[in-house]
Amino acid sequence: MEDQFTIEIISPEKIIFSDKTTMAKLPSYEGDMSIMKNHIPIITFLRPGKIKVEKKDGNYEEFFVQDGTVEYFNDNLVLLSASAINVKDISKQF
Repeated sequence: MEDQFTIEIISPEKIIFSDKTTMAKLPSYEGDMSIMKNHIPIITFLRPGKIKVEKKDGNYEEFFVQDGTVEYFNDNLVLLSASAINVKDISKQF
């Protein structure tokens, strides 16, 4: 589709998520932001919160981050975080 761009969520150990998306919602220190195709280039820092990624099929993937950096340039969104984890993988252990 024409309204999609590439997103990668990367930790030092592995690529956590890599796919095409139509929108990503991010918790930044400037406030929550939504990134869509043709967004202006940006570099910012992540604050603790949830990243919500709309996948090609219309479903969502959610990730929790404590910190990290974000770069959007030429319809490529890269999120670097040592603390990113898929919400599905969070256990309820106390």
